[in-house]
Amino acid sequence: MIDNPLLALIKDRGLLDDLQIEEVLQEQARSGKSFMQVLQDMGMVDMDTQLQIIAEHLGTEVVHLANLDIPPRSSGRFRPRPPGCTNASR
Repeated sequence: MIDNPLLALIKDRGLLDDLQIEEVLQEQARSGKSFMQVLQDMGMVDMDTQLQIIAEHLGTEVVHLANLDIPPRSSGRFRPRPPGCTNASR
């Protein structure tokens, strides 16, 4: 049984076999890196694919922020305020 949910999802999709999963587990234990980083570093499953698998499992989609037109923070309208603070008390 695989304790890591991401590895279980990847195995369920047939992207890795039992031997490859064991290699990932050993490398993660040896290096202390995250499973996501180990999978990428070993060239087994790239980060975009990992994120897509997680998003699909959660019923959502991956959003690439670099592709969005986000306005600069020139106005103070998006600045967080302490609870109870209103525009009048700024």
